[in-house]
Amino acid sequence: MQAAVSPALRDDKMGEVSIYEMNGCDSADNGAWLDAEIKDTMSKEEIFSIFESHGWSTNPMELPECNPGVCGAELAKKVGSQLFGIRFIHREEQGVWELEIVSL
Repeated sequence: MQAAVSPALRDDKMGEVSIYEMNGCDSADNGAWLDAEIKDTMSKEEIFSIFESHGWSTNPMELPECNPGVCGAELAKKVGSQLFGIRFIHREEQGVWELEIVSL
């Protein structure tokens, strides 16, 4: 997961990123996940553009493993045999975009 997401989160254009929870375990019943926050001084489209420049798909349905109803992600990336997805939640009152990054 780190190899999939780190380049985008560390991109100079990304702005302020905070990683606040992580589970590195990737067992059959408890996939790996990571929660991060990005200050909402950037638009969702700008964030998507940065992830896309690092190989993330902005149309997860392009990936055969991400059929409708299966992954529920807004961004997806396959690294080897692993598929990762990102869900975005705008926490307007805190001024952040929350990213839920999961192994699918």
